[in-house]
Amino acid sequence: MAIKKLSDGESPAAAADRIETGLLVVLASEHPNAFTVEEIALQMIAEPPGDFGTRDAVNIAIKSLISAGLARRNGEYVRLTKAAVRAHELLDH
Repeated sequence: MAIKKLSDGESPAAAADRIETGLLVVLASEHPNAFTVEEIALQMIAEPPGDFGTRDAVNIAIKSLISAGLARRNGEYVRLTKAAVRAHELLDH
């Protein structure tokens, strides 16, 4: 799921939710694999790798999922918690 630029009329909060949702889907679809922030950014960013705004948005989304207890970080690797994976499984059906 690639990140798109802010759409006309889309609030920053809605954009943040969209990016967090995309991150959750990416990590859940590859569970139990863990990824570095760089690997996640490369998979999610549609713009050239030098686009700081979208790369920053990915980092913020990762931090947000971690603070919500949906993801965890082990060194440079990020993966979803068991609870997040199970919730994704339930909601995906």
